[in-house]
Amino acid sequence: MKKIFFYFLIILSLAIIALWFSLFISYQTNLTDSEKNNLNAPMAFGGFPVSAFEYPIPPLGNGFPPSEAWPRFFINFIFWFLVSGALAIILPKRIILHSITYKISGSLAIILTAIGLLYLLIQFD
Repeated sequence: MKKIFFYFLIILSLAIIALWFSLFISYQTNLTDSEKNNLNAPMAFGGFPVSAFEYPIPPLGNGFPPSEAWPRFFINFIFWFLVSGALAIILPKRIILHSITYKISGSLAIILTAIGLLYLLIQFD
């Protein structure tokens, strides 16, 4: 039972880490010359494999991501959870079940979540 719990913690931590890294790295600007004057057009997109967020032109955001974007964000999380599960199955058990592995991955997941939420608040400000 303890092994299943450690596997779940590793998979969850890896999925959270991959989710935030994919959101940070997938930032793509959208503005062409014709769209720069249209203030309703999103400035950029973010999210992988599903584009989860459309970032507004600053300072036109309302401070919070729109509620329609969160389901796509959680679809990305499910994707990364499945990828992390496959990775946990492939990795050797001695790496997965080592106590330092889940401590580092859990700490990194918590830190990236805090940074990611701050990142989203800044993008929608």
